[in-house]
Amino acid sequence: MLSILRLLMIPAFIAVYFSEYKFVSLLVYTLAWITDVVDGYLARRHNWITDLGKILDPLADKLMQLAAVTCLIIDDKLPLFVVVVLVIKELLMLAGSIFILRSKRVVVVSDWFGKMSTATMFAAVILLIFIDTPPAWLETVLSILMVAVLLFALMMYAFKAFVRDDSTKKKKSKKQITQ
Repeated sequence: MLSILRLLMIPAFIAVYFSEYKFVSLLVYTLAWITDVVDGYLARRHNWITDLGKILDPLADKLMQLAAVTCLIIDDKLPLFVVVVLVIKELLMLAGSIFILRSKRVVVVSDWFGKMSTATMFAAVILLIFIDTPPAWLETVLSILMVAVLLFALMMYAFKAFVRDDSTKKKKSKKQITQ
């Protein structure tokens, strides 16, 4: 339910961002992030983890990130390459998740590096919304930081899904041979 609420918050965020009440968009974005944290806590605490939730939760997060970054680009607070990297990363993650789901029948879940990426993106977006006219150096630093965490998370997920999985299989095979 909280993931669906976050999905509904996306158009509200966009509408308020481009209104005279831009500060309210900061509150909507922050509320979306808080509901994400609460959603994850409740799901783990009460074992309410479902395959649908594993899909809706990151979808809501990524669509909100995409909406926020796109708004900041339109508002000339971020360069276009940030959204390009975000979209490419998410499309690669989607393709990898579908591949893993079909080949291994496993739904990919978030890990610490995904959460770090989300938190970093959240903080950067909040800062850029909060500062009406950020200095160029801050925009540059935040753009580089956002792209860096996106690429780091993508590489870590790829390593976890493909490289580490293969090395684990090889270790198990060697162990079975020696027994």
